Amino acid sequence: MGSRDRRRLIPGWGRGLSDRADLTCQYQRLGGLVQIQERLGPGDDLTADANDDQVTVKLDLRLLRQGGVTRAINPAGGSAIDQPRRDQALTSALIRAEAWKRRLLKGEVATVNHLAQTEGVTANYISRILRTAFLAPDLKASILQGRQPPALTLQAVMTGDLPLDWQVQRQIYRL
Repeated sequence: MGSRDRRRLIPGWGRGLSDRADLTCQYQRLGGLVQIQERLGPGDDLTADANDDQVTVKLDLRLLRQGGVTRAINPAGGSAIDQPRRDQALTSALIRAEAWKRRLLKGEVATVNHLAQTEGVTANYISRILRTAFLAPDLKASILQGRQPPALTLQAVMTGDLPLDWQVQRQIYRL
């Protein structure tokens, strides 16, 4: 879909911010409308015309341009489009941290310094990446599924305060 088509489809596309988007599309099986309705948020609306199979979905969202990419944001601040986007840096860090944690717990390496020597990186780097291994299990799952909250980034985990209390982590990262 080209940029011109997006501008016609979503008011405000490319201008930075819009309060609502009305999407009209052809839908083959009207029986699936119940499934769509269940996924809509409180400010969203769905109307269907049974005669011509036309469906109109009104979504309460804003379009945010960030780093050259325009994203649809729901009123709660999360992604308005339920499409997984795996953060490769965060996913790789989590996988690596879990492997390092396992090696430390099994006694394969005695210290973070020894682990750093075997991996060819600094102990400081190991310590910062290892923090991801101590995230709440549901936060880890959301990372691997590509559905992590926008506030949960590798930079945030590596540099911010990371409490061991999983409830506090969920509050910090807004899960």
